[in-house]
Amino acid sequence: MKLLLIGYGKMGRAIEAQAIARGHQIAGIVDPTRPDVRISDFTTEQVDAAIEFTHPDAAFQNVVACLKQGIPVVCGSTGWLHHFPEAQALSQQTTTPLFYASNYSVGVNLFFHFNEYIAAKMHQFGGYDVQVREIHHTQKVDQPSGTALTTAEGILRHFPGKTTWRNETTTTPTELAILSEREGR
Repeated sequence: MKLLLIGYGKMGRAIEAQAIARGHQIAGIVDPTRPDVRISDFTTEQVDAAIEFTHPDAAFQNVVACLKQGIPVVCGSTGWLHHFPEAQALSQQTTTPLFYASNYSVGVNLFFHFNEYIAAKMHQFGGYDVQVREIHHTQKVDQPSGTALTTAEGILRHFPGKTTWRNETTTTPTELAILSEREGR
């Protein structure tokens, strides 16, 4: 495959290494450190798919630019999901695939599954409450993270009585507390 990398931080570099190791080509890299390279410079003849891992402030615009170019996009950026319905609508309108996940780790996706199972079982036994606590590095911009939100959504679907989340401690029984901590580098 010919891939367009959007974002060339830790994840972008890791994706590049894995893609090359698997025989894929990097058609281009779009990043603020490379202001002369733009998504609009690429066509579907040059790129099979874009992989977007950037900042919450840039992700939505990057996804839109790809969809308008007809370039299928895989997005792992979090913190922009208030715009996700717009991105989905544009994906449908342009018939251009958009794939988003809050976390692409196999282990974390197994955790999401087990989290929902445990939430569904725990409410059957009185006296239990639940909260989400996440710890990320200090470079993690969004709070709560997409992984914490996916975890919270799974709990809300399967733990009766919890109807919403709050990114702080709470004593309101219907609210799920998400405690976001940023440590180290």
